[in-house]
Amino acid sequence: MLYEKKRTFGREPIDLTAAALAKDAVVFVGQAVSATAGTAETLDYEADNQHFPEENTLEVIGWETAASVGKAATLTLTLQSSKDALSWKDEVAFTLAEADIVKDSLVRRFSIPAQAGRHMRLKAVVGTEVFTAGKVLALVRPL
Repeated sequence: MLYEKKRTFGREPIDLTAAALAKDAVVFVGQAVSATAGTAETLDYEADNQHFPEENTLEVIGWETAASVGKAATLTLTLQSSKDALSWKDEVAFTLAEADIVKDSLVRRFSIPAQAGRHMRLKAVVGTEVFTAGKVLALVRPL
């Protein structure tokens, strides 16, 4: 499965066991995972509202089945956008239970709101407990 680089959040699927994804730690996902908002890379659409909203969706795909010791880990993803890459606003937020993240399955799909700015990133927060396994691929896909 190949997608344009500018449409995928991460050069590789997001590894939920990465050290940055500690319980309750806020990280930002662009072409990298960073705990520092100002250093997180973002998707840049080069023109405000390019193909938004009806032509693009945010999709999260299970790349590797998730697991945790207590089987209760959660992942909250928030799509953020900005017109200038300086001030960010939340567009769509959702929480995934560990059981939702299954290999080769579409986990969530949302239309990107019409007011979304040209720059996008994901904010990720692991809750309840840390993951011991699991990967997701997050991307913006044309319909």
